[in-house]
Amino acid sequence: MGGTAGLEAACTASEVGCTTFLIEKEKTLGGLARQISQIPEKTRIAHFPKYLEKRAEKLHDLF
Repeated sequence: MGGTAGLEAACTASEVGCTTFLIEKEKTLGGLARQISQIPEKTRIAHFPKYLEKRAEKLHDLF
């Protein structure tokens, strides 16, 4: 799953040496956090999925 929980789990698994595959049906990662970040009072939430994406890009065992 490509929501924030799935991204976090995939990153952590990859960091401890597991080969990890991240599968998402949507065009972008981030799940509900991306949708919630569209609410004016919740725009700061948008930073978390972006942080996780950058973290995932650095991992060699995450596909």
